[in-house]
Amino acid sequence: MFKTILTRCSQFALNKATILWVPLPKILDTDDLVYPFRFDIVTRERFLSFYDANRKLYENDSSTFFAKALDSSYFKFFKAIPAAHGWVARKHGGSLSMEELFAIRGTAFIELYDSISKDGYRRELGGVTLKCPWSIDGDSYGQQFFLGDGCHRLAILRHLRGTQLERSFFHRKFLYRAHARNNTLTMAEKGALSAEDVACLKEKCPSVDFIQKMYSEK
Repeated sequence: MFKTILTRCSQFALNKATILWVPLPKILDTDDLVYPFRFDIVTRERFLSFYDANRKLYENDSSTFFAKALDSSYFKFFKAIPAAHGWVARKHGGSLSMEELFAIRGTAFIELYDSISKDGYRRELGGVTLKCPWSIDGDSYGQQFFLGDGCHRLAILRHLRGTQLERSFFHRKFLYRAHARNNTLTMAEKGALSAEDVACLKEKCPSVDFIQKMYSEK
């Protein structure tokens, strides 16, 4: 029994060391992080485009700006995913309406976007987290990773720099059971994806079964 435990501990340490030696690619194609599971990143990018086109309105009348933004895919995502609005509700109190919570989150997002646009991506912002799974059974998964924390930062970087981003914007967090959060499917189940959204997903990743099913139901 002790020998088995010792062997597994050795495998654990060896695998962790092995994975840490596997570098990230110099350039990451962030579409691989977004499609098919994280279409919410696209909704954030669209919100930034909406802000770019309505900057004066936001500066002069933010209430009207956010009233117009309620038609956006970003609001549909925000409302559909409990983790999105729940975090804001816990921080600012549970008595606020969904629209008020959205305005708070959207304002913070815009302020971050304006700051990065003006001053660049500062070190203190931290990297976008990539969750990286690995196994104690001898299999190395050092080059497989999923999007973790930093979704708004990733959307801003994609909006400003495109989908191909340097690895310096990312850092990996090694977890035994890391997996991709399937926000896309949750959005589909809650009616937060338009026919245009589904067509975009089908074009980007036509072989994924749940997207094919969504497309056939639209």
